[in-house]
Parts: sequence; structure tokens; C-alpha cells
Amino acid sequence: MRVMVFEGTPGEVSDLLERFPQLNPSALPPSGAGGGPAAESISPKVAVWTKERITAMWNCLYGDQQKLVEYIVRRGGRVTLAEAQKHLGFSKGPEIAGVMSSITRNARRITKYREARFVEDWINQKEHSWGYCLPKHILPVLLELLVNGSK
Repeated sequence: MRVMVFEGTPGEVSDLLERFPQLNPSALPPSGAGGGPAAESISPKVAVWTKERITAMWNCLYGDQQKLVEYIVRRGGRVTLAEAQKHLGFSKGPEIAGVMSSITRNARRITKYREARFVEDWINQKEHSWGYCLPKHILPVLLELLVNGSK
């Protein structure tokens, strides 16, 4: 087994992992240091998020994008589709898809990673429900930004 050690800021290591996906970005822990069980649960789609990138993403959100992300944060990081649609004043239908695609497009632009996701989908097949959630390592940074009144 080979072991590779990279030194640098979380942003530098994240940039490296974007350029070399075979290095398994899903092995990164949320803090950018150390390993362990929490590291295994991070999707490669969200492993590229550093505090600086989360802040940049938050600062570029506006209108319904910001309204949706802030609502998810204030609801503990997870909402159903119906809750999100009601909060945004949308009827049942594809309107919310436009908001989600804008959020994803901004995430990919900021991270320069084509698979980046800032808001993820969840589904509960037993209850026949689904909605949106924020990854566990993004949520605390957004909470801090909201408390500090960023924007």
C-alpha cells in the first residue's frame, strides 16, 4: 500500500483533489485534517467545500436561491419538497428545479468541480417523501454566517 501526504491549506488540498479525482476525494474529512469514520460519509460532490468556498457561495446567492438555502439552514439542514415549495410560494411543479439548478451551477462555478453540490436531494421511500438537505459539514459554516450577519 502506498501512502501519499499532502501539505497545504484545505483549499490547496481541495484544488489538488479536483485535478486528480483518482485520489479519492470522498476520503477527506469535513475539517480538512485527520481521518476516521466521519470521513467515509462525505460525498465526493461536497468534499470540495472549504470554509472560504462556502462563504463565497453564500455571498453569491440571491433571491429564491438565498431564500431556499437560508430556509434549509434555519430548519436544521433538511426540508421536504412541499415545505420548500410553500416557503418559496411555488405551486406544485417544476419551478423549484430552476432554483436548484442555479444553486448547482453556482456551486460548480465557485469550486471549478463539475460534480459539486451545495444542496443535496434526499428521499424516504417508506414515507414516499423527498426534499433537500445541506451536507453536515456545510451546515455549521452557514449557521455561523447567518449568526454573524454575513451579506
